[in-house]
Amino acid sequence: MRSAIRRRLLWLRNWEGANVLILPALVVTAWGRSDHQGAWTLRVCALVLAVWLLASGATYWHLKLTAIRRGRLRLPRWFRSTFQLLRAVSLAGFAAVAAIAFMQWRSGALDLLDLTWAVGLVAFAALEYANYYHVQLKHDTAADWAYLARHARLRRPPLADDLRRAKARRATGRGGGAIRRVLTTSEEEDGR
Repeated sequence: MRSAIRRRLLWLRNWEGANVLILPALVVTAWGRSDHQGAWTLRVCALVLAVWLLASGATYWHLKLTAIRRGRLRLPRWFRSTFQLLRAVSLAGFAAVAAIAFMQWRSGALDLLDLTWAVGLVAFAALEYANYYHVQLKHDTAADWAYLARHARLRRPPLADDLRRAKARRATGRGGGAIRRVLTTSEEEDGR
């Protein structure tokens, strides 16, 4: 079972990490093939936000994988404060993209193609943000689908669970968050 957990975490980390490179390569290639020379500032800021969230996810899965490889049941003590900062920067990124769009609209520099690219990238970033911090949107294992069928609702994502546990542990003076759910649902979730 532990090797299955390690393989799963390795896959999650590597896939999120690869997407940090793949997404910008695909998007910038598409932009480069277009004759349209619009407001690149908005497009690039929206792309950076999406990549930031992917990199945050890759970092989380790496920390979780490292903890399990080392036989630890907790993430590092600095996990909660770091991911609170990453979350705050993500929210600031959403605000920054909105502010740039507003300024370009006010100045008349915003066109439909730039807005379309920005909205698409921000929508992707918003889904990633929700998937990490609010509700698990990605369902790619039998356990995910079984939970959804049994409870008829989306569950809290692992990162949100780990942040909640780290907060509780900090309140009791015990440090970082304990690692519980990785691949399957826990009995604790059935009680929610």
